[in-house]
Amino acid sequence: LQWNIVMDQSDYINMTVDNAIQNIWMGVLFAAIVLFLFLRDFGATMAVTIAMPCCILFTFLIMNVLGITLNMMSLGGITLGVGMIVDNSIVVLENIFTYRADGYDRLEACTKGTGEVIGAVIASTLTTVCVFLPIVFVEGITKQLFTDLALTMTYSLLASLIVALTLVPAMASGMLKKEKAVKTG
Repeated sequence: LQWNIVMDQSDYINMTVDNAIQNIWMGVLFAAIVLFLFLRDFGATMAVTIAMPCCILFTFLIMNVLGITLNMMSLGGITLGVGMIVDNSIVVLENIFTYRADGYDRLEACTKGTGEVIGAVIASTLTTVCVFLPIVFVEGITKQLFTDLALTMTYSLLASLIVALTLVPAMASGMLKKEKAVKTG
């Protein structure tokens, strides 16, 4: 009896996983750089930079609880989601930053800034979820191919909403500059 490997997809799968992980880290890094260039505040940049991996980990937790395996499509969903998960955090943080520049103390700026944009952030996230979620309800091969991607994107967006409305304001209250920011321009 002789065994021959006819086809080995493990190299391709390993390459895809490595590429997805690299894209996730590059997305986090570039988002942090761009945010720092615009806000010029290290604490604000760190709040969003920390929030992004928290969203990804929260997405993995949701996937595990709901039984979605880590495969190329779900990794693709997370990779696509990296660009979107930062949006909610930036909107919340920018509004907090604006209140801080207007002279509010850190805690009040975080409370008022988050409260002011909560409706817009929820509406924006749910609008994007409404684009991806219907893929779950199609039939045939499309469902088999894209269900994991759609669900992973949906979970990452919902995780980003939760993190943006809870963790980002909490981190911003401790990480923003202690002195009042000066409004420019």
